[in-house]
Amino acid sequence: MPGPGSDSCQELTYRPEVKDVCQANEPGRSINPQGEESGKELSDITKAESVIEQVQTAVSQLSTKGSSIFLQGNGCYVFSGCSITGATAQDEKGKIVEGRDKSTQTRPYPKYNFGFTNFQRELCTHLNSAKWWYYDKRLLEKLTFSSAETAGVLNPWNEVRFVRLLREKGIISSSNITQFTSAITSVNHPSTLVTEIQELFEMNLDFWLNVPPSLKDKIEHLVEGLKSQYNQRHLSILPIPEDQGDWRSVNDVFVETNIERFIQAKWEKVSSHHEITNLLPESRPVVILSEPGYGKSMLLQQFAYEWYSASPDSPLQYVPLFILIRLKELQGVKCIYDAIKTLLPLETILTSSDIRDILTSGEVYVVFAFDGFDEYPDADVGDNDINSVISGKMFSSFGVVVTTRLSRLHNLQQTAVTKFRLTGFEVRMQETYLEKVFAAATKTKQKIMSRIQESDILMALCQGPFFFAIISPILIRTISRPTKNANSVTEYFDQVITNLFAHTKRKVKRDSPTPAMFNEEPQHRLCLARIAYNGLINTPSKISWSEEDILRQLGSFCYDLYVGTGVLRKEQGPVYHPGSHVAGHLSNQTSVSFFHTTIQEYFAATYLVGMSKKISQTDFKHGLQKIHAQNFPYLCQFVCGLDSTAAKLVMDYLLSREKDERMLAILCVLEHKGEGIDRVITELCNTEIDFSPYESILLQRAKMQLLQTASNLQIPISGVCLRNCLMSSNVLDESLYLFSGLSVPILDTIRELRIVSFADLRNQTVNIIHFALKCETLRKLTFDMELCPRTAFSEDVLERIRRQSCEG
Repeated sequence: MPGPGSDSCQELTYRPEVKDVCQANEPGRSINPQGEESGKELSDITKAESVIEQVQTAVSQLSTKGSSIFLQGNGCYVFSGCSITGATAQDEKGKIVEGRDKSTQTRPYPKYNFGFTNFQRELCTHLNSAKWWYYDKRLLEKLTFSSAETAGVLNPWNEVRFVRLLREKGIISSSNITQFTSAITSVNHPSTLVTEIQELFEMNLDFWLNVPPSLKDKIEHLVEGLKSQYNQRHLSILPIPEDQGDWRSVNDVFVETNIERFIQAKWEKVSSHHEITNLLPESRPVVILSEPGYGKSMLLQQFAYEWYSASPDSPLQYVPLFILIRLKELQGVKCIYDAIKTLLPLETILTSSDIRDILTSGEVYVVFAFDGFDEYPDADVGDNDINSVISGKMFSSFGVVVTTRLSRLHNLQQTAVTKFRLTGFEVRMQETYLEKVFAAATKTKQKIMSRIQESDILMALCQGPFFFAIISPILIRTISRPTKNANSVTEYFDQVITNLFAHTKRKVKRDSPTPAMFNEEPQHRLCLARIAYNGLINTPSKISWSEEDILRQLGSFCYDLYVGTGVLRKEQGPVYHPGSHVAGHLSNQTSVSFFHTTIQEYFAATYLVGMSKKISQTDFKHGLQKIHAQNFPYLCQFVCGLDSTAAKLVMDYLLSREKDERMLAILCVLEHKGEGIDRVITELCNTEIDFSPYESILLQRAKMQLLQTASNLQIPISGVCLRNCLMSSNVLDESLYLFSGLSVPILDTIRELRIVSFADLRNQTVNIIHFALKCETLRKLTFDMELCPRTAFSEDVLERIRRQSCEG
């Protein structure tokens, strides 16, 4: 990162000062991010060096006595309750402060030396880009690393752990890195490396001198406010919906899920979620993709925890500001500074202008984490700061992480993005979750995993962390008695909802002899279903309501019941009132939402089923048209699983739609096994079945099941296209393997197979042809690859190869 006065400083978008910073309508103008004050240079270099030395001494003395020292940006020391004048630390009355006893500290998070911490963050970035020479074990021996420490750093290479060990062993400190640079020199590594590291160190020590005291105070207030609110809103979660008192730290529940990165037209598995945050200094935005229930929001909560607690293995420990924003809460909020203000306590003294001063100062590196772009009400409104930050038009030097469903990725494709996707739990991850949440013993885990593997539907469903979390309590409670496995996703959700109510009913009966709320519940469930459906037909979808609104529609008895079961959850927080730019434009409000959007889609499906019996087919299809496409996959499954008449209407509607929506009929086929399924399968197979790396694994799995079903029923398959998703082929088990982990088996009724790929698959060509020859009805095989000419094998050619193969 360039120092003050550097010509290479990147520019940030600045809005001109008006009555309120967020009312500026004129186009943004660019200024030096250092601002006027940070652009001034000290003329007396000797004096500057003397001040640096004295302050380092003061900081060292204070830090050893437990004083409150905060890292808030690129080189800024912030002392709690103190200001720095020259080289002395003074309290508000001007008295020299020697330090505080640790027992009097009220902040539950670590204190940082700003410049040194920023140096560590930039050193991690440097090591990540020049890692080849650190693999030399001679260097680690010179640094007195033990064999265990060496293995922890090299297998695989982990620059964050390396820098942490350097700090903990005293090899680098806020005043000296000589031992580190000497070790590099002693093993004959290039001298330029030592120079680069030394320059990073010296540059960050100089940074804090240019930060005005008033800005230091604002930064400290912002960090304290964010951490206070994160602790209340994000760092505790409810792993079991019906156990309202069982709140856990997100770190106590979080389990690493499978994560893949899209590189060179294919998905490659990464070893840890830390690889996402490792990329932030160089890549923006980073987009995390998955379908509902695969842990996007929880991953960002874990990031917030790691920043809050300065987790030693996380790159976020070196980030001055981590700003987590739930986009579903920002309807009408066009200004990024107002958006950040909604994250702070209502009593904060910071204004939107203060937040702007911090972000445009150039003294603080910031990571923005935007959760739920698919739920963002103003995603299609071009004139707002959120979209500008994501696209890089504002704060292009800051890190940006965005989560979204795969169906909304096209909204983020206007800029180059680094894509990751969450692909769910493996067996070992499910077992880890059972250990962390339920303290399950080995035998219990084995019984539960055996039960899951008895059902293909349950096995596929439990790959999603959310679905595994809501189903696992049922599996644990029924572990000692035989229970029939459900035959569809809908049946499992029926079991989940029934279990939530049964568990709450048992608790209520213990506490009250007349649980009147249960007598009223059936008639009010329709009301809740209507609320869920009306939310989905809004543009954008409505997934949160005020407590007063829900109470008015449900009544207090049923409201308490649905909150008690975990179907609904309530949350208190600041609410922004658009159009008001006075001091009171924020207010505290209790909002209510479904525990998860999939639960909302389930209740909306029950409403649609009821309406299918009361209105005409035309009106029913018109009701489906109002629903946003991203809510369709599970909604349609649930409708088809709940009622056969409604299933026919939904499948007819989907078959009349464009290709993307038409493919959702596959999910309905799998959910509803009634009359007319052969007709639907035949109609779907009349057009080419296209596999893409951008679609969900859920949809890919459904397409695969469709092909197998069609092959078993001897229904002709017009064609299959594997578009940039073929990983390899295997002659022995006669399958084509996709990057999603799924495989294409021999298909008895396929007519055409197309292989489209940007990657070099020439070494797989023979195996692919061998696979094609096993598909006896295949008429045409086409290779359309970047690195070789387009090649098509016609029916005559394939038949000739077959004969030659047989004769051979």
